[in-house]
Formats: sequence, structure tokens, C-alpha cells
Amino acid sequence: MNHNEEVPDFLGGLGDMLPADVLKKVNELLERVHRKDKDHQGSPVFIYAPGSQYVDTQINIGKDTHPEPKTHPVPPCVGREKGRNGTNGAAPVISSTSDDERILRCINVMNEEGMLKHLYDYTWVMEVMNQTKDLPMFDTPASFITYMEDLGIKRLPSEDTIIKKKNKFTGTFPDWKFTDCDTTEATRRINVGKRFLSLFRKS
Repeated sequence: MNHNEEVPDFLGGLGDMLPADVLKKVNELLERVHRKDKDHQGSPVFIYAPGSQYVDTQINIGKDTHPEPKTHPVPPCVGREKGRNGTNGAAPVISSTSDDERILRCINVMNEEGMLKHLYDYTWVMEVMNQTKDLPMFDTPASFITYMEDLGIKRLPSEDTIIKKKNKFTGTFPDWKFTDCDTTEATRRINVGKRFLSLFRKS
């Protein structure tokens, strides 16, 4: 028998054991088995009868060329990328992450406590999140509102309301300066941001 080194051992000796007409039938059967698979890449098998020429059939035996598809885990949503989705201000659908759940609990507690006295107080929540590392960051009020809606918050300010209040303060938290209120109200607004951060860090 003359065959490629990669041919399995169980094919060895067929040329010595079987007559030429039987070998031809064997080859025909093997060819029929493999005929439909045109993608097999391997070494051709040549089976010879003793003292005869090559029997007129050859087959290819090789490794499967159809590997199982690989799956790739979806990376978790990174906090400061939430709310960033082009220039239209639309937030992506959020995944169920621990940060989202913690933020939702913070908002619910603050509503129960009366800390969010006015709807525009969500402006201070948005700004403290934007200015705090590892928290979601929002390019526009619209993306913030969409994010809150996705969390399940029902009563929210309009985009215009947030924009108006956002234009009335400057500075980095907690050293915010307001142009539309007295010191008492300014302190209350800053306390909204402080309370949110305190609840988030304790949750």
C-alpha cells in the first residue's frame, strides 16, 4: 500500500488483503460518502492492489474545515459612556448593571425624603453625575432624561427646564455659584448633589 503519512492506520493493508475489484468498490463507496463535502482539505488516499496500477478512484481525507463558531461576551456598559450617542442627545438602552440599580435607589430615596423639591432639582443630579468620576456622563439634558426614563423614573423635568437652570450656575461641585437665587437656595441645591453622592457611595 502506498499512502500519505496522515492517513489513519486503519486503512493500512487494504491493498494486500483485497482483490482489485473489491478495492475499486471500496473506493467508490468512500468517494460517495465524501462527494458532497467539497470543502475537505487533506491528503489523497491511494489504494493499490498487489502488483497492479492505481485503482481509478481517490478521496481526500482531512480535518473538518467548519470549526464551531466562537462566541464573544458583550462588554459591560462603562459608566461614563452612558448617555453618549452621537449628536441627537438620545441615550442608549441601558443594561441591567449594579450602578443603574444604585442610581435608581438614590433617586427613589431622595424623592421620599423630599430632597428633589422641584423638578428642576434633577439638574443638580445630572451635573453632579457629570462632574464625578465613574458615574454616567451626559452630553445633553435629553440624554439624561432618557436615561432616567429607562431607569423607570416617571416624573421628570422637561429638557428646556434643565437647560434654563444649567445656564444659571458655574463652577465645579461642590463649589457651584448660582446667578438666580440667594445663598439659602444655593446651599439647598448643592445639598441635593451631596445627598445623591452620599446615597450612591453607601449603596
